[in-house]
Amino acid sequence: MKYVVLICGMVLLIASCQTEKPVAREDQNPSIPATQYSLLISQLGGDDWETRESAQKKLEDWPADTIGEIEPAVKEAAESNDPETRTRAIRIYDIIKIRKRVKFSDSFLKEFPDIYRDLTKLDASGRFGCLQKITGTNQKDMFEPIKFIYKDKVLNTDIAGLIGEIIQDNIKGVSDKQKQIILSIVSGELYHDPLSSSTDIEGGWCDIIPEAAPYVIKLLKDDNYVCAKAAEALGKLGAKEAIPRIKELMNRQNEYVHMCAVVALGRLGAKEIIPDLMKFLKSGYVRGSVAQALGYLGVKEAIPDIIKLLKDGAWDVRWSAVSALGLLNAKESVPEIIKLLEDEHHDVRQCAVKTLEQLGDKEIIPAMRKLLNDKDLYMIGYAVMTLAKLGDKESITKIIRLMGFNYPGYGGLRGLFAIALVELGAKDKVTQDIVDDINIIAVNWHDGYKSRARAALKELGVSDEEIEKAKE
Repeated sequence: MKYVVLICGMVLLIASCQTEKPVAREDQNPSIPATQYSLLISQLGGDDWETRESAQKKLEDWPADTIGEIEPAVKEAAESNDPETRTRAIRIYDIIKIRKRVKFSDSFLKEFPDIYRDLTKLDASGRFGCLQKITGTNQKDMFEPIKFIYKDKVLNTDIAGLIGEIIQDNIKGVSDKQKQIILSIVSGELYHDPLSSSTDIEGGWCDIIPEAAPYVIKLLKDDNYVCAKAAEALGKLGAKEAIPRIKELMNRQNEYVHMCAVVALGRLGAKEIIPDLMKFLKSGYVRGSVAQALGYLGVKEAIPDIIKLLKDGAWDVRWSAVSALGLLNAKESVPEIIKLLEDEHHDVRQCAVKTLEQLGDKEIIPAMRKLLNDKDLYMIGYAVMTLAKLGDKESITKIIRLMGFNYPGYGGLRGLFAIALVELGAKDKVTQDIVDDINIIAVNWHDGYKSRARAALKELGVSDEEIEKAKE
């Protein structure tokens, strides 16, 4: 029976999402003065069905600036002895409570005019389904542009408000996986289920949502994995108000929680923890995360000890050390980072090439040219972008040759080559059919390449309107 109710709720919601209806603006119903609400409430139990329906809808859509005036009367009607009045008043009162908690934008309400009504009908899991629909999730091919149908019609505050309705104080009815997807959405990332194939996309909005921080903070009291990911998300959201709560996580007896909490505190600028971090770095406890935190905090005196971690036996520690050295702009570490281009672990190699690009030292050009023959196609792409940033025009011929091949399953790779050619002054070598590959990066990627892709498209004569159209 539970599943039948949930499915029915989702059908109602999806129908409301797809049907064109008048805008349910917060300032509508100007023709109904506050003195008439008592009459409307009395009509909730009237003999005529149409009268009852009309009265209920008018009360549900009551203007926001006077909604407080009708709330006590509606609450009283929700305890009426008349079952018809009581049932309808309860529904209205539920809507009023949500409207007081969340004020959706006019553009959002134009797309989803019945959203307040729908939220009263759905449980947490059903509301999560609405969030997935709006954020363009459940798309399975990570190499194609995500279709953000509502991107220009839904504000981050709308997404935050909807998340707030999902993550209530008791957080009942939300699975751990759904919480993790929510955390990915607010962090502007895609969620990849570790138990499924690498191309399964379960969540994404490609834009961080700082307004969701108050709701994410609630997840810090969840189980170890969820609270660790919540701390990580709060660090990315810049939620300094969460610092005291994140510090409390260090009392948990769980190393992964400590790792995420330390990095989050570093990102949030909690300089008071620097002395403890320096001790941890030397003792080796959660050393990779400590290195990252020190990087975010700009503690340059830690550079010598972090460089030593480039030879650590754990790949994730080497990755963290490289990342931290990039944050610290430690150009003296370039020779050691170059060695990691031959690391046995894929993620360490990728972090190394991106950090070397960031440090921007021309001494890395020979190493980047060597990577153009690498077996890892994305390493080739990153190397090409680095060479373009360094202005290595001698690589143009090789890049043109690379762009001439097809790379099934590696959407956007030819786009990287095309961006590099534009930046190196060879935009005449970029053919029209490769513009779509650049669009994949401009719309769907999450790092600095996104802005470089947009700049390249403009250089190729693609208008902002055409770039935005690629999202549809």
